[in-house]
Amino acid sequence: MVPTRLAQSIPSLRCVALARGYQCWSTELPGRQTKATYSWFHVSGSGEQRSAEPIKSWEGERVHDYMCRAEFDSIESGLDELFPSG
Repeated sequence: MVPTRLAQSIPSLRCVALARGYQCWSTELPGRQTKATYSWFHVSGSGEQRSAEPIKSWEGERVHDYMCRAEFDSIESGLDELFPSG
């Protein structure tokens, strides 16, 4: 599974989003048009035991919204709030 391979290869990775779909520019509508389905994964564990487990879309959107905010202090502390261990 791609997300788990990424989790094992990138030690600092905490979340993975995979998109299936397309993006295109339209001459009739302004800007870029996107038709995509996203799958979100939370990365946990250490070393070879790291894995990426699917999470609900609304949880993935929370991560996305958090990462797009300019006022976050630390990615680490914010993700710890979204995905507490224990």
